[in-house]
Amino acid sequence: MSLKQPFWTHASAGNAENHPTAAKHQIDGIFYRPTGEDTSRLHERFTFAVPTPTLQNGRKFYPSFATVRLQTSGTARVSLIYVYDGERELFGLRWPDVDLKLPNVDNIRYKIPCRNGGPPTMMYGINITVCIQFDKAGTDDWVRFYSVGMDLYS
Repeated sequence: MSLKQPFWTHASAGNAENHPTAAKHQIDGIFYRPTGEDTSRLHERFTFAVPTPTLQNGRKFYPSFATVRLQTSGTARVSLIYVYDGERELFGLRWPDVDLKLPNVDNIRYKIPCRNGGPPTMMYGINITVCIQFDKAGTDDWVRFYSVGMDLYS
């Protein structure tokens, strides 16, 4: 299989699931800082729909790598990453398998594993979910997402 097409979406197209009004959609992406005494704000899940064709000229695409471009500060860390095709999970990493602090803008990239002896199939479109955990709600505790994407092979 050869790389056919990388598909990316700007992070400003994503959403914070638990506290959508706390996420600031800015020109360079989504910025989120937990505020106040509400401890539920210390765990936020962000979802990003990646535009993904499943068929082109009669050829099927197969998801290969998922990438998220982001930056964290203070106690913010990535605690979970999921990749879904519709309602079907293609890939998932949970804490403690993933516990990333990214003080500089960085890409986190994960290979979508093969299942049943072949490449994973894609039928409905890709959604990437990233959970961010905060230890406290301080002014130095924040996350900024820039973009998310998927490499597709045929």
